[in-house]
Amino acid sequence: MRSAGRLGLCGYLAGAKTDFNFLQVMLKRLSLMGSTLRPRSLEAKAAIATDLLREVWPLLDSGRIAPVIDSTYPLAQAAKAHARMESSKHIGKIMLTV
Repeated sequence: MRSAGRLGLCGYLAGAKTDFNFLQVMLKRLSLMGSTLRPRSLEAKAAIATDLLREVWPLLDSGRIAPVIDSTYPLAQAAKAHARMESSKHIGKIMLTV
């Protein structure tokens, strides 16, 4: 993680409360931002989707950014993938292939 960057949090799996050591945030001079989509209106969610298509998808298509993939499972192993997710030991996305 580079210095003077942004750390954005959107959603969580294990509840909203946790022990968190802010030392790394402070040492890296990070800006911390949190958000959630649930209480937003459909119009607000549609605007976010439009912005993503315009601003983020070109970066994904060009390969400038990429999602972090933890693991990939065939659809027949969906239960195993779900167990991996429930373990909270993954970093990145858990994908099912069809």
